[in-house]
Amino acid sequence: MTVPYLIQTMLGLTPEGLDGRLRIIRPLLPEFVDRLEVRRLQVGKARADLLFQRSARGTATDILRIDGDLEIVVED
Repeated sequence: MTVPYLIQTMLGLTPEGLDGRLRIIRPLLPEFVDRLEVRRLQVGKARADLLFQRSARGTATDILRIDGDLEIVVED
């Protein structure tokens, strides 16, 4: 199960399920990946769909959908 942990670390995903929060801290895509979509990421009882894209300033994060009570905080 190293691939999910690698993706979590690379994208800076820090779930705080008991607080209903997902922190995304300085996400980074490897040079060979321009776009990565994460669907149905579960944090506590909520789920989220996220899109990470390479941009001139680094990695941009878009929140596509949230199902449930979840706060998403992106820290660049």
